[in-house]
Amino acid sequence: MGVNGLWPALDQASKPVTAEDLRGKVLAVDLSIWLVEACTSRLLRTEHKHPHLFLTLSRASFLLRHGALPIVVVEGARHPRKRWKSDRPDPGRDALAAWSRQAARLLRALGVPTLVAAGEAEACCARLAAAGVADGVVTEDGDALLYGATRVIRGATVDGLQKLTARVYDAAALPWSRRELVALGLLCGTDLDAGARGVGPVRAAAFVAARRGAATDALDALRRWRDDDGDDSVVDLCDDDDDAADDGEIAAYCAAHQWPPEDLVATYLADAPMARRAFRWRRPSVDALAFANAERCVHGFHARPSLRYVLARVARLVD
Repeated sequence: MGVNGLWPALDQASKPVTAEDLRGKVLAVDLSIWLVEACTSRLLRTEHKHPHLFLTLSRASFLLRHGALPIVVVEGARHPRKRWKSDRPDPGRDALAAWSRQAARLLRALGVPTLVAAGEAEACCARLAAAGVADGVVTEDGDALLYGATRVIRGATVDGLQKLTARVYDAAALPWSRRELVALGLLCGTDLDAGARGVGPVRAAAFVAARRGAATDALDALRRWRDDDGDDSVVDLCDDDDDAADDGEIAAYCAAHQWPPEDLVATYLADAPMARRAFRWRRPSVDALAFANAERCVHGFHARPSLRYVLARVARLVD
């Protein structure tokens, strides 16, 4: 998900991360990543009656047990350009919205703060990190870096954090600036656009690198070619003949398709202010856990049950 081919290109700039590294860190978690995994994993769907609740409970409780402080962000209005990029059937907006509500209710019962994004969850997570509210973003979606996330943690599953396969990507250590990442993402394709036809990660990276330090950077070059008549817009941007030929193809595509759409560029570059707010992590609520997703819980308690009992029952109920 996210930018096509981005993660392999950034692997050398990333570092392994463990659960212990996250102790005391505030993490903005993109809930949609957990939900998409739950609905697309054949194993989870086969072994668990409610895979979205099972995955939410196991991931959130694991982070809490290791001292991390998650703020779970629920997807808001789906961007009109959003594309489903899995080979599994799209479960639909209504189904994912229902799962989101159920998962958020369970998280609040666990004492985990939740926040409903105005739009894309990863964009809201990125703004939480950029505002200093969160120390990092937990997501599989590379778009978070385009939205301005200062630090992204990928592969933060229980196994990933225990077996050193989870990786942290610090924006300050990446080989590209945010504007360069936006240009790279536009060329390669993201969740919101298929990208420039015939341009893969290697070619896109070379294109972006060739414009580093130039008067017109890669992003403005794409916009200029979109708005130009296509006459001599390439010549003054690159002196190398081979690169100029490549640029000519990209410039022709931009002019012919009026690409990239300016509203898409603005979506990634927007820095909507994120008001600082106090998030509180509370002790799990016995009553809320006992009756969370009431249709899945056992009623008829004659006395207030212990927290251990309720957690054990909830673990079985979401299984």
